[in-house]
Amino acid sequence: MKKSSDSPRRWLRYEALEPRAMMASDLMELHNFIMPEDCDNSGSVSPLDALMVINSLNQPNSGTAEETRFIDVDADGRTSPLDALVVINYLNSKSPDAPSMPSAVRTENRIARIEAALANFTLPPNMGLMQAQEILDTLKAGGRPEIGERFMEGRILERSEVQRVENERSAVLVADRMDEDHRDKAISERIEGFAKRLTEAGVTASVITTISSEIKAGFDAKQPLTFDQIKSRLTELGVDVSKLFPVVRPPVSPPPRTEITPPTVLVTMILNRFQVPTATIEIVTKAMTLATEAGKSLTARQILDLLRENGVQIPAGLERWLRR
Repeated sequence: MKKSSDSPRRWLRYEALEPRAMMASDLMELHNFIMPEDCDNSGSVSPLDALMVINSLNQPNSGTAEETRFIDVDADGRTSPLDALVVINYLNSKSPDAPSMPSAVRTENRIARIEAALANFTLPPNMGLMQAQEILDTLKAGGRPEIGERFMEGRILERSEVQRVENERSAVLVADRMDEDHRDKAISERIEGFAKRLTEAGVTASVITTISSEIKAGFDAKQPLTFDQIKSRLTELGVDVSKLFPVVRPPVSPPPRTEITPPTVLVTMILNRFQVPTATIEIVTKAMTLATEAGKSLTARQILDLLRENGVQIPAGLERWLRR
């Protein structure tokens, strides 16, 4: 009789995993890294963003491969009525004349979502690794990408400072492509502009001459001094760089939470999800319709009170969804 030990041994082996490319389904329901409430990636938040989430919940398979939907607003990895409520809260809290406002989405959720996308190579369309990493660094440093802040030069910069740094970087790139004469002229103009800024700040002529020469020597050696190196050298020369380059960051407090008025279609979906009796749902929707016709709207609190009056035991999850 043949022993079992004589049979060929089956060895376990490792298989190399191929890099994962984004499929069409990955493009359907994404999270907007820069501005979470901007579901259509238009650059601003409007009622259309909430409508996009609601339409997706009503018709989950309506999207196409060409349509990118950033409808995972709260960055929890799925789409639910909560995503629409986050957008509604944002719109109710935003001042009409304010160009932008900090997002109410939890920072830790946003960070985890970007880290997962970087690890799995599932970044949104038209976003490269460097931009995603910059947004991640900004969030980790306490900045708010949605109002134009970025983590650059070792600190959080506001929108105007970001533009200045990007302009300076662009100038360097352009200068590198110029011939030597034009390049020298561009560098000289930058050094003169920096020297003028030092003069206006009251820095002595001897210090300006010294630092200008060192900056030019760095360019000539094709090893330009970094911003931090220039600040360190100015400190060695006795300049108070904290006054010369002040860190100005206006305080931005989160918007106050206001009593929201959820739309009827969203309330109906949530009540169905928590298996509220159909007759009670009809009572609630009728009351909401009558209030709207009278020029008023039922708030989340009033809807909860109406449910209790009709004998509905409010689950904690239902109250949280309506009040969020």
